[in-house]
Amino acid sequence: PGSKAAFNEDLNVVFILEHFDTFFSILLNIKKVDLSFLQSNLEFLLKVCKELKSHYLTNALSVNEILPEQRKVHLNTIKMLLYLLTELSNGLEDRLSEKSADALLMEGGKGRKKGTKKFEEDEWDWQEKKTEVVEMLYSILLMDLDRLWDPPVVEQDFVK
Repeated sequence: PGSKAAFNEDLNVVFILEHFDTFFSILLNIKKVDLSFLQSNLEFLLKVCKELKSHYLTNALSVNEILPEQRKVHLNTIKMLLYLLTELSNGLEDRLSEKSADALLMEGGKGRKKGTKKFEEDEWDWQEKKTEVVEMLYSILLMDLDRLWDPPVVEQDFVK
């Protein structure tokens, strides 16, 4: 099944281990992909990260001892999802900034030229989504994630 279908079947966030390449290809082509497609994928990744935070990590971190194989799966899942969420957000920020700048240039001089359209935000509120992304990342990072590393020190690459 497709990546979204794989998650939606049982809300299991580890689907990303099998479908990371699909989302990564979106990042590689972010300037060519339709904005609405990027927006829907950001919404989807936020939904997945909500599940990651509220169920997956809560359960994973509630056990007394995390087995090495489980630790590896947990870490890879977290790293992949947070990477995709941050990079897609950065890409959307760039695309929407370009679109806004282009619209301002189109307005030109003292008044709008006939036939040009002023840039208007869609019903999709990017400022609200950016806030949601930052809050999601922050709430995940507040969790006791250091337990997933052995020794319990978070990797420098993860922090970057």
